[in-house]
Amino acid sequence: MSQSLKLLKQLENASGQTQLVLALIFDIRGFTNFCKSEGDSFNIANFVRRVYISVLSNYFQDAAYYKPTGDGMLVIFSCSAGKESEITNNVVERSVKLVNEFPTLCKGDKLVYFKTPSNIGIGISRGSACCISSEGEIVDYSGKPLNLAARLSDMARPLGVVFDESVSSCIPAENLDKNFLNENVYVKGLAEEEPIKVYHTKDTIIPSAYKKPINEPEWKTDSSTFTFQEISSWDSEGYERYLSKIPLDASKIILEICFNERKTKERTLRICYNFQMNENPKIYYQKIGNSHSVTVNIAYIRELLQSCKLQPTDEVKFELTYPVKT
Repeated sequence: MSQSLKLLKQLENASGQTQLVLALIFDIRGFTNFCKSEGDSFNIANFVRRVYISVLSNYFQDAAYYKPTGDGMLVIFSCSAGKESEITNNVVERSVKLVNEFPTLCKGDKLVYFKTPSNIGIGISRGSACCISSEGEIVDYSGKPLNLAARLSDMARPLGVVFDESVSSCIPAENLDKNFLNENVYVKGLAEEEPIKVYHTKDTIIPSAYKKPINEPEWKTDSSTFTFQEISSWDSEGYERYLSKIPLDASKIILEICFNERKTKERTLRICYNFQMNENPKIYYQKIGNSHSVTVNIAYIRELLQSCKLQPTDEVKFELTYPVKT
């Protein structure tokens, strides 16, 4: 029976069950470049075969489930009640051992006589996952710990082990302090605005992209248009504009003032002045009750516009742009 037909048959009778698992994903660093330089698909296959055999035989032989990913593998461990800490700590120790021994993993294999990648990155997370099984056989796993393990694996560069607090809570404090460093990171789809703490081996350098928020806020623009004559007639010291939405960060409010300046009868030039809230004392933000507003020093604006020799009927557009919650 072909693999596809077997899977279809399994899925017809499949059911899902929640399990507490330890999810581990390892990725061979530099595998793409290795494939390009080696070129021989037979050699590439032999290398991958040796890696899989060695990993499952010597490091993770007690795995409940595993799935090759081409340049790595997903490995699932079942966390039995009362043994979570023992299992987790043991898997972390073996993961560090695998990273250290990976450069010589294929030593002695006569079919792997060529230069191979020497680094591996491992991500580990623990939590509830859905186990899809059919007639007593595990078909697949899905859930947050698998997704997070994949992200953590990508952080483990150029090599090393990275895990989150669901794992660190199972490791003795003295071991954690001695062998691992910790950092706050942002994770796409899982921790985009508020960072999470992760731990990693000391030879791991987490890419800077993971150290800044991912979720870019929505930007709102409120605009009003007045003639230069109207602006000139205002007798108040400030022009106040109420915001249509609550700003996420008032310091990032930008005021843009735009108008057309006549250069010749045939040619006009669009002029825009930008003022950043936290960089210019001529504009300020205030919140009174549920109202949020921005006030502009109108005497300063008049002086600016007069220097551009605007005509009374010329239109001036005020635009306030600011970040808001999505």
